[in-house]
Amino acid sequence: MANYLAKMELIDIKLRQERYIQQAKISEEIQRIKRRELESLEKEEKDENSFISISSLYPLETERELLRRVRLGDKEGAKEVLNEILGKILFKNAGQIELIRARLLELAVVLSRAAVEAKAELEMILGLNFEYIQELGKIKSIEELCIWIVKVLDRFTESVYENRNIKNVDMIRKTREFIRANYKKKIKLIDISKAIYLSPYYLSHIFKKETGSTLLEYLTKVRIEEAKRLLENTSWNTTRISFEVGCSDQSYFCKVFKKNEGISPYDYKRRMKR
Repeated sequence: MANYLAKMELIDIKLRQERYIQQAKISEEIQRIKRRELESLEKEEKDENSFISISSLYPLETERELLRRVRLGDKEGAKEVLNEILGKILFKNAGQIELIRARLLELAVVLSRAAVEAKAELEMILGLNFEYIQELGKIKSIEELCIWIVKVLDRFTESVYENRNIKNVDMIRKTREFIRANYKKKIKLIDISKAIYLSPYYLSHIFKKETGSTLLEYLTKVRIEEAKRLLENTSWNTTRISFEVGCSDQSYFCKVFKKNEGISPYDYKRRMKR
């Protein structure tokens, strides 16, 4: 009994620490936004013709980046982007709990859709949506709202691979992290297997069995998601973007992009700029 209570106390301490860290990161983001807005206002005073868009507080590309992280199962990366979004929501709607609640509900729905797009089990996601909406209505403070959306993000990100009953969780996580950190390089199976300290055959077999995708398919997915981000947010041509995401052959890159997205990189860029 004593051991159980000690264990529960440690868990409670860990949760409080995580909440403190999360709130600190959000506070840092709010302060960063305030500094940026002050700089923009000072610039506006100097230049009467300047224009500051309110929508710049919460650009659509930030939300798209969050959804990409969820689809890739990148929990930590998704949290970083979420902190940025939360900072902007809290700054723009300071003290207005009902507006913040409504915005986070919208965000939760978008996150659930991203999880389903990444092959999470639909019935499970629908059940979680119902459960989380019930919880949301009972929350009384802005701090608890922030904790709630982080929990929602964690759960939906985890659900991307959960329906496949992954047993080798740590190995899969390390493999995905290595690929996300090195996709710009010409990495091969042997490079990944050395980093994970497993034989190429065993790693390939387990990764495919546990995730339903081959290593090459996951690498391609990471590269395509990054290419989409660059197409949306830069003026770079497809040749430069293909090199930026680790593809030295621009023609091959365009072919793979169209196969995965059903549209060429050029047409994708035009569609996003409308």
